[in-house]
Amino acid sequence: MHTFARFMFLALLNYYPDLAYEVGLRAMRLPILEEHEDADDPVNGNVSSLFPTHYPRWFTLGHIETQQCALASTMLSAAKGEVLRLRTVLESAQRHIHSSSHLFKLAQDAFRFATPENGPRHPTLLSVAFELGLQVMRMTLSSLNWRRREMVRWLVTCATEVGVEALVSIMQNWYQLFTPTEATGPVASTIMSHSTIMRLNLTFAQQEELSGCARNLALQCATKVSRTRAVSKPIPSLNVDPPNCALNALTLCENDALAFETAYQIVIDAASHIMTSSQLFTIARYMEHRGYPTRAYKLAVLAMKNVHLAYNQDTHPAINDIHWACALSHSLGKTELTNMIPLLVKNVQCATVLSDILRRCSMTAPGMSCPHPPTDNAKHHHHHHHHRSSSRATGGCGGGVKPLSYDRAPLRQLLEAAVAAYVNTTHSRLTHISPRHYGDFIDFLGKARDTFILAQDGHAQFTQLVENMKVAYKGKKKLMFLVKERFG
Repeated sequence: MHTFARFMFLALLNYYPDLAYEVGLRAMRLPILEEHEDADDPVNGNVSSLFPTHYPRWFTLGHIETQQCALASTMLSAAKGEVLRLRTVLESAQRHIHSSSHLFKLAQDAFRFATPENGPRHPTLLSVAFELGLQVMRMTLSSLNWRRREMVRWLVTCATEVGVEALVSIMQNWYQLFTPTEATGPVASTIMSHSTIMRLNLTFAQQEELSGCARNLALQCATKVSRTRAVSKPIPSLNVDPPNCALNALTLCENDALAFETAYQIVIDAASHIMTSSQLFTIARYMEHRGYPTRAYKLAVLAMKNVHLAYNQDTHPAINDIHWACALSHSLGKTELTNMIPLLVKNVQCATVLSDILRRCSMTAPGMSCPHPPTDNAKHHHHHHHHRSSSRATGGCGGGVKPLSYDRAPLRQLLEAAVAAYVNTTHSRLTHISPRHYGDFIDFLGKARDTFILAQDGHAQFTQLVENMKVAYKGKKKLMFLVKERFG
């Protein structure tokens, strides 16, 4: 029917336009979905048994909706120069097209008709495309659609073409259209990008207006309803997602000191019960990169409280973050390192990690950069050249400040923990060791001895460990022969 109605519409348009639109609008209706839409959902297969023959099969319905969309597209294109007819067709499409995918296709068609490559633009039709896009966002916000990401990007592009007012509108009403992750990511970040600013040729006042909207959006997204700050009305709690929005919120707020501080406090508030250690480490690294080492340290401490490494987790993904956190603490000063080490000792039982950190912290004096391994991810590679705040407490970064001693706090506690971890790990590995792992075990014992001898009585402790092994595991003759050959 829709295909025939489209033919009739095009045939009558130039001779009887009123009749053409009357035919088209009448054919736009889809009674098969509208008469019982409260009780039935034929698209998803939930059809009432009271009307078993009233509905087409699902593949037939999809074809009908495609034809309906084509009719609406043809009518929008024909009405682009007539405001009243255009509005009538828009309202009909919004009322009668029930599929978000087909409505999105119609919005894309309207956008294409409104912005031809060669020819004048049609602002009214562009606004129609934008309104259709808004409806698509509302329809797909709480339901799954595999094209959702594409839809969000397209709406931002369309709003950019409409103008500043449209961009302000979608940011102010983000909670009706987007998830917090979408709002702070592809929406606000794209709107605030340099390319968008240049594309619109914005004045300074317009740039400030967009920046203010973006910051307000960021703070709304990053907080919970009960702790909402700097917002004028309540935000639905289902739309608040602090962990995934925190970094984007900080980025959007970084040019405004008050908003940045507010976003930072929101992150701190959320850290104890919402954030994972990985998320906190990522935000802490960002803070250090932005030149806020003290704030980065505070977040690193919170992250360390949630990290747990067992003795055999020497390839754990958090290891690079742990090295970074300890290097940051060392670069800030002895006090910060002293506060960090108890957390490290409590939550990390991996001997190799503890011994590596021990050596790096002993190489230079506190308040100076502590050597630490480069990370696999480039975003994690930041230097500590800007850390100055705590160096005053240690007498500065220059000469006169000696490296920390293994015999005194705070490194003594770390050394004792590393030695204990090596002892425990040694016995754990020997319990289930196989001959093909003997070589790795001997290398492990070599690393253990290097750590033991850092203690005053370390040589005696290591000798005692080896003697205990010879007695307890004398049945493993080949392994004990290798131990005697290497360590006596």
